Amino acid sequence: IGNDKWTIVNIWGPKCPLCIEEIPTLVFFHEEHFENDAMVLGIALDFPSFAYAKIDDVNNVVDDFLIEYPMLLSDGEVASKLGAKSLKGTPTNLIFNPQGKLVDEHVGLITKEELEKIIVR
Repeated sequence: IGNDKWTIVNIWGPKCPLCIEEIPTLVFFHEEHFENDAMVLGIALDFPSFAYAKIDDVNNVVDDFLIEYPMLLSDGEVASKLGAKSLKGTPTNLIFNPQGKLVDEHVGLITKEELEKIIVR
């Protein structure tokens, strides 16, 4: 995962208010780091059911926020499939080091400063 970069896997829902609030931070972080050391990967699911999100809802958010990082669809099982704990809420950010090891799991809003601290370990 991440092609030798830190990878932030953002599990979010297009109808989740906190997820929408967090997106500008992730867009900025991705743009600032993608060429060098880190990237964001979005995984959208329905909120609050944790079923698959509707593609039109996801596309609207991607267009509104000019999201350029990769975006996938999944359901609430995605966190455990990626080696994390069961999904407790959205947004959830799973942080993988450049070797692909899950090193942090953050439920709730994450700030740029928190992301920066993690990738300079």
